[in-house]
Amino acid sequence: MKKFVFLIIYSILTSFGATASDTWVVNSDGDTIWYKFNEEEKTARVTFKGEYDGQYEDAYSNTINIPEKIEYKGAKYRVTEIGWAAFAGSVNLKCVNVPKSVTSIVNLAFYGCTNLKSINVANGNSCYCSENGVLFDISKKTLMQYPAGIPGGYTIPNSVTKIEEEAFAGCVHLTSVTIPSSVTIIRRNAFELCSGLVNVTIPNGVTEIERCAFHLCYRLTDITIPSSVTSIGESAFSGCKGLTRLTIPNSVVTIGSKAFYECEGLTDVNIPNGVTSIEERAFYGCKGLTNVNIPNGVTSIGERAFYGCKGLTNVFIPNSVNMIGNEAFECCEKLKSINVERGTMNYSSENGVLFDTSKRRLIKYPEGLEGEYVIPKSVTQIEDCAFSGCKGLSGVTIPNSVISIGANAFSACSSLTNVTIPNSVTKIGRRAFLFCQGLSNITIPNGVTTIQSETFFGCSGLSSITLPNSVTSIGIMVFFGCKKLCSVTVANTTPPNVNHSFVEVNENITIYVPAESVEKYKAAEGWSEFKNIKAIPAK
Repeated sequence: MKKFVFLIIYSILTSFGATASDTWVVNSDGDTIWYKFNEEEKTARVTFKGEYDGQYEDAYSNTINIPEKIEYKGAKYRVTEIGWAAFAGSVNLKCVNVPKSVTSIVNLAFYGCTNLKSINVANGNSCYCSENGVLFDISKKTLMQYPAGIPGGYTIPNSVTKIEEEAFAGCVHLTSVTIPSSVTIIRRNAFELCSGLVNVTIPNGVTEIERCAFHLCYRLTDITIPSSVTSIGESAFSGCKGLTRLTIPNSVVTIGSKAFYECEGLTDVNIPNGVTSIEERAFYGCKGLTNVNIPNGVTSIGERAFYGCKGLTNVFIPNSVNMIGNEAFECCEKLKSINVERGTMNYSSENGVLFDTSKRRLIKYPEGLEGEYVIPKSVTQIEDCAFSGCKGLSGVTIPNSVISIGANAFSACSSLTNVTIPNSVTKIGRRAFLFCQGLSNITIPNGVTTIQSETFFGCSGLSSITLPNSVTSIGIMVFFGCKKLCSVTVANTTPPNVNHSFVEVNENITIYVPAESVEKYKAAEGWSEFKNIKAIPAK
């Protein structure tokens, strides 16, 4: 864990590496500290050592006494600043004593100091003070830094109106926190990686929970968001896998992207009426979610908003919605229906299947449906991922109206055994039939010129395929892992270009080509590897 924490900081800060004036100096107490010196102003900053030598994480241990003044090259320098990530990753550091000369302590100064139990500020400091080892501004209105090594719960003093960014970040021993009603904003990353945090009391008065405020608080089980909150920021509760209960008040109008990303324990969410947008990945990976209420007033559902919500069974789209992002309901394996309210501007539904208003674009077939499906004759385009993950789909009838099949359109349809691609189709997207293990034979229609990369990747049951004379190019890994493939019929007299298209395909399979082109194929790059190239049998 300690290396992980440090490397995060190091990756951020390498661009701020050491200069000629950065060096280790031993103070009068015997502590060796890394400083950056301002020779003009005769000031010094305790700073991050900008070169990782594999030992920096243990550079500071036990108690560090920062002096008011330090001697360097025969001159006295006043220590005025503790810089960005100055002590970051010092897992053996337990106490830091800050002199009255310090006027600036930058965010992340103590990040990853998991055993730090006290930050003590000397009397007479004009900018900072401390109480029980906790760092505040001089007015005690801003909580600057809570030492990560203090165990148990903490009640924030009533004087505090602001919790600074990263104030509790990485406090793995913190189990509960009570926030006073004087606080109005919970700043970004304030409680990030508080992996032991179980209970948080957010008072009525907080209006905004900023991005990543409770990111990766794994053990947080329930939280009540007060009615004063209007905005839940990006990734505010992302990775809170233990969160099972969540109340979002009607005051909330904004739910940021990834706000509840991978909150696996959530089972039920009521989105308040004031919300107009569900941002991208807002509920991504909430696999325990079985019910979600999308209120009338929501105008957009972002890309992958409910991706991986494996327990979700039904979705109702109100007529206020005019935009649904790509893969909004992808990998929802129990989803039986997506029903769209009448009068919706850009969308419609039929038998639980999502279309555009004109029913020309088939957008999403619910992954929980089983059996065969006949696509309506109005459809001209099967969208990207339209049937992706439909493991119970056994057969599909594509009408002659369809001209394009999108990327990943039927990927992972493992039970699909029967599909006829009509002659109207001119484009088949990449990975269109990826891992369709039940497919045994496919005929590509005349009009398709390119078989795009990985189209039949992992189709382990595929035994034969017929390619028309229109095909001039076969992309990379198209037939990767098609181990049962025994024959490929190619109608083009000119060998199509291939690019590692038949990786892990038996070289002894039979390639049928026009009689007059047998020798061409035997000499062509990519085709010459096959031992059995024969003329297409006469009918």
